[in-house]
Amino acid sequence: MVRTLQDRNSWLIDFQKKYGPKGFTVVGVAMDEGGQKIVQPYVQSARFDMEDGSKQGIDYPVVLGTDALSDKFGVNGFPTGVLISRDGKLVKITSGLVSRDENG
Repeated sequence: MVRTLQDRNSWLIDFQKKYGPKGFTVVGVAMDEGGQKIVQPYVQSARFDMEDGSKQGIDYPVVLGTDALSDKFGVNGFPTGVLISRDGKLVKITSGLVSRDENG
């Protein structure tokens, strides 16, 4: 079971490293009302505990979300994970804190 958002962010970094070379891309969507002035410093400075004991920063793109984007994917809580296939089809949506196996 996931303990914190820290765990989820670590997993996203791990997924990007593992599957990025195969064409997979994690895209973070920040729904912060403070906008880029809040999100950008966080993305640049945040470090997460990885399974190997190292600390790593976010290595995937993070964009600002909108209410329209939330509505499009039926987001009603955070965090929400959306998996979209290469051909643009919606594969899976997860809501809340889930285990690593449920993310994969």
